[in-house]
Amino acid sequence: MDKYKIGIIGCGYVGLITGVCFAELGNKVICHDIDKEKIVKLKQGIVPFFELGLAKMFTKNKNRLSFTISVEEVIENSDYIFICVGSPSRNNGEADTTSLFRVIDQINSYVKTYKMIIIKSTVPVGTAKKVKELLKEKIEQDLIEVISNPEFLREGNAIYDFMNPDRIVIGADSFKKAKNVARLYQTFSCPILLVSNEDAELIKYASNNFLAMKISFINEIANICERVGADISKVSYGIGLDHRIGNNYLQAGLGFGGPCLTKDLKAMIAFCKRVITYEPHLLKAVLKVNELQPELVIKKVKEVLGNLEGKRIGILGLSFKPGTDDMRNAPALKLITSLVKEGTELIAYDPKANKVAKELLKDQIEFAKEPYQVSYQSYALIIVTEWKEFLDLDYEKIKSYMIKPILVDGRNMFDNDRIQKLKKMGFQYFGVGRNLL
Repeated sequence: MDKYKIGIIGCGYVGLITGVCFAELGNKVICHDIDKEKIVKLKQGIVPFFELGLAKMFTKNKNRLSFTISVEEVIENSDYIFICVGSPSRNNGEADTTSLFRVIDQINSYVKTYKMIIIKSTVPVGTAKKVKELLKEKIEQDLIEVISNPEFLREGNAIYDFMNPDRIVIGADSFKKAKNVARLYQTFSCPILLVSNEDAELIKYASNNFLAMKISFINEIANICERVGADISKVSYGIGLDHRIGNNYLQAGLGFGGPCLTKDLKAMIAFCKRVITYEPHLLKAVLKVNELQPELVIKKVKEVLGNLEGKRIGILGLSFKPGTDDMRNAPALKLITSLVKEGTELIAYDPKANKVAKELLKDQIEFAKEPYQVSYQSYALIIVTEWKEFLDLDYEKIKSYMIKPILVDGRNMFDNDRIQKLKKMGFQYFGVGRNLL
């Protein structure tokens, strides 16, 4: 017998993974999306994006999963309704909650019996309060509870993260209401924080902002390393041995990207400035460092090659991180845009993101079918995403195809032993913040 009846509104990255994982835990799950084509594919058993382990878990639990384009059907067949719609950045950086409030209007129209409305979307502090105001009549009739339950999933590790959480955060205006949602996570041994809606909303934003800060911090230190003759790989390791700091998110490179860190940083900056009239100096600096980081890699290439116009450069990796095909806010996009402006001829390869990248970049660059192709007649090769398979390529073969054997390791994938081997082959190697004398 299934444990609980769960509804998911929004079959994007967060929604589909949440639904599939709840099905794995033994629940009956019905999922909604406004994209009819996506729903058709999901009904056919086709997962619309790549995420490690998702397709396998989806297939395993297909009898507990159903899909619909009807919000009303989800509401009628669920006791717990998770709102997982996107909150993309507006031009001014603010989170666009239009989709969420559209769903709230539908819920207000269709709810006839008691439901738990759980906001899993990343939304600004105060959003749950606004939702309660809109649903005030239903709340007073004891038909609806509004709960905040932010997600902390890493792309490429999302299935593992859901099934092995560091913590569960549940925001509500009473302990009793929060415990009603906590029962969904009773099989997990991690801490379950029962807090206010505002606490939960801010925990999510502050967590992502802190991770972004660690990345920009180590990139700042890497840029200092290049000017003083230090090696960031050793410096970051030494810093990370301090248990108060840790090694996670202390890898220097091209900066952070993806659907969360950049978006949530911009949203928090905009929220501080517009809503609470506070100037978030640190958060603004974190964003600025990240925006400049890809340009420093281009500067390295120009210092070696001079004028880039008409020169062919190969790009290894396009997705914002390995283990996913997600191109949202990927550093590769900023790098490619800048190189195209320089008149560079670009050819790129990614083991998972080629198709998504083609839809975004159209005919701006050429796409390779296999990794060695990016080195043909190239003046330089830039590693943009740290896919492990790039370590195992035959670099003697790559060198033989290149006009100039210049390798720019934008993710510091190679350790010093491998770098010395590359140099013996004849490569000019450039990392980020590395003293390799």
